[in-house]
Amino acid sequence: MLLRRQPRKSGLSLAQAAQRLGAKSRSGYARYERGASAPTVERLGELLRAIAPGREIVLRQSAAA
Repeated sequence: MLLRRQPRKSGLSLAQAAQRLGAKSRSGYARYERGASAPTVERLGELLRAIAPGREIVLRQSAAA
């Protein structure tokens, strides 16, 4: 999952990723990482900008089987 791999690729800890997102605790970000919570499209954009600054990440919708 992108939200789990990208912070590690950027050298960020869970706490640092949460801090960049402006979260008060890392547990909120951890729920997104684990897939326990699904972010809105707007929140997903915020998450990606926080964990991959300066990188353009393109998302595409997969077709339902």
